Amino acid sequence: MKGKKTVKMPEEIEPVSRIVYREVTPELSQHMLTDLDKLPAVQLGDFLLQIELDEPSEFFKEIARNELREASEVTEPAIAELRRLLEADKDLYVPLESDAWLVRFLRPCKFYPESAYELIKRYYAFKVKHAKHYDGLMPSKEQNIFNQDILVVLPTRDQLGRRILVVELGKRWKPSKCTLDEAFKGCVLFLEAAMMEPVSQICGSQVIMDMEGLSMQQVWQFTPQFAKRLLDWLQVRYLPPTAHIFRLCVVTESGHDGTSVTDLRVTGHHGHGGAVHAAGLAVHPAVRQAATRLAPG
Repeated sequence: MKGKKTVKMPEEIEPVSRIVYREVTPELSQHMLTDLDKLPAVQLGDFLLQIELDEPSEFFKEIARNELREASEVTEPAIAELRRLLEADKDLYVPLESDAWLVRFLRPCKFYPESAYELIKRYYAFKVKHAKHYDGLMPSKEQNIFNQDILVVLPTRDQLGRRILVVELGKRWKPSKCTLDEAFKGCVLFLEAAMMEPVSQICGSQVIMDMEGLSMQQVWQFTPQFAKRLLDWLQVRYLPPTAHIFRLCVVTESGHDGTSVTDLRVTGHHGHGGAVHAAGLAVHPAVRQAATRLAPG
């Protein structure tokens, strides 16, 4: 009697990732304060993870019109008034000539120039207050946090068009190899990049803290000073209220049963969509590895 043949199932094939570069055109450079001529991106199978500086599609423009009052009869005088307010403030040195930079702060404030002016002051006041964390801050100097594999920018946006950053500070996090201050700097770099993107300015971003497997040794790293700095950072309100959600949740291994432990909403708004979905956020190892490669060496 012949025995049954054992069929060996093929191993899961991970998508191949590679670094690609995109030429910086004048349309893209208006959103940047550097003279880079190329932007790095990660090609991961069918996905391209990059800083998106293109003009928003009509879909997102409609959201901006309906929710942020973004129409020429509103935006043009708002830009002019914000520029006037900043010119009169001798304590601030900012790129007044850049409309794109001014819009970066007007969108979260629905194009009310006085509110945008206050936001800019809070933005820089926070940097001054926590200067030691911002001094010389750039991805090339913060390689350790990216090498630790605990910060992941998902290659696609959520159902509301928001960027998603997954911060894994549970079992994947080794405090002896990466401090909370380093993790904080990594989050700051993510938000600074998101602030440049027109679509993120309109739709915002979402930070999901995966705390599965958090130990008491790790808990002791969350000092009152760190908690106060984190709260100050969130209250600056960089992005539109449609996405000002700081979500602390446990995402299971499969990603199908995300369980919310606590949900700290900074503004209490969901904006133009329904509930935020934590399910389905299991990060493929290849995605996690490739996403961190966006940081230039």
